[in-house]
Amino acid sequence: MPATNRPPVERCYKRIGLAIRWYRVNAGLSQRELAAAVRPTRYKRGLTRAHIANMERGEQRIWPHQVAIIAKALSLPPEVFFNQVWGVL
Repeated sequence: MPATNRPPVERCYKRIGLAIRWYRVNAGLSQRELAAAVRPTRYKRGLTRAHIANMERGEQRIWPHQVAIIAKALSLPPEVFFNQVWGVL
């Protein structure tokens, strides 16, 4: 399904994923390095390189807590990712 025909919610995930990729690349991190930076904690499961890759392509739904831990690993406020979807819904 072309991106323009996707439901608005799916376009949101795609935009957040593109933002994750942009900030990750600009931070000089590989997908594997970002995944390692968001290691599991006592209360939350970590992310793998495959999770990061799927999120960046918009093929995996992203939970708010995942956005928060990715933002923390990139030294960013989580709002930068949610600002990417403003106007999509």
